Amino acid sequence: MIIYFVTQTYFNNRDKERYGINFFLRKNFVVVIIDVQDYTNPELKFIETPVYKEENNLFVVKCSNFNDVKKIIKLHGKGIAIVSLPRNIQGTKIRRYLKSNKIKIGLNDGGMMPTTNNNVIRKIFFKIKKAGFKKLLFLVFERIYSKILTPEYDFLITSNYEKSVIKVNIVKPKAIIETHCWDYDLSIKHKNDKSLIEKKYVVFLDQYVLKHTDLIRTHNILDISPESYYRELNQLFNHIENKLNFEVVIAPHP
Repeated sequence: MIIYFVTQTYFNNRDKERYGINFFLRKNFVVVIIDVQDYTNPELKFIETPVYKEENNLFVVKCSNFNDVKKIIKLHGKGIAIVSLPRNIQGTKIRRYLKSNKIKIGLNDGGMMPTTNNNVIRKIFFKIKKAGFKKLLFLVFERIYSKILTPEYDFLITSNYEKSVIKVNIVKPKAIIETHCWDYDLSIKHKNDKSLIEKKYVVFLDQYVLKHTDLIRTHNILDISPESYYRELNQLFNHIENKLNFEVVIAPHP
C-alpha cells in the first residue's frame, strides 16, 4: 500500500513526527512525500530547502511543476493521499489528478484553532492593503475556481469538525476521523520534564512572524522592519523583567 503525503511546504523532520510517518512505516506501508511548494507557492522559492535524508520505505520528492507530480504518481501507482494544498489553481489541479488516478484523497486538519467570527469588511480592507486590489481579485478568482472544481474528499482527519466541514466537502459520515491537536502528544510526552528555569518566568512563544511561510502565503507579513520589531520586543521584555521581576524565556519557532 502506498501512502502519499502531498505538502505545500518543504518537508522536514518535524513534519515526519507530527504527521505520524513512523506509524505508517512500522505498518510496512511505502510512504511517498510529494513536496510541491515550488509549484503551488512560487512566492516561497527563496526560502532555503531543509536537508532531509530518505530511509527505507520513505521517499521524499520535490516537484517544481505539474509534470513532476504526474511522473511520481505514475511511478508509484494507486494508493491513499493525505494532502495539504492551497486553495489555488495549482492545488486544485493536483487534487483532480489524484482522483482521476483512483487515489483516495483526504485532508488532515489536526491543528485547527477554535472557530472565531471575523469581520468580513475589515478582512477585505486588510487584504487590499497587504496584497493590492488586483491581487485580491485574483485570489478571489482562485478561491471560486477551487470551490467549484475541487473534487470531494474521501476522508477528513480533524481536531475541529465544525470548522473543517465549512471548507471541506465530505459526504460520507464514516470518512470523518476526529483527533486531537498535534501539540497534545508533545504536551503529554514532556508533562513530567523538569523545568529548565528555577526562577519565576514568563514564556514568549516566537512565531517567526517576519518570515513565516504561512504568513507569506496569506500576505499577512507585519509592516515593520526587523530592526524595529526586535528592538520593541526587547523593550517589552526589559519592562517585564524590571517591573514584574519575572525572567523572560524565549521559545524560538521550530
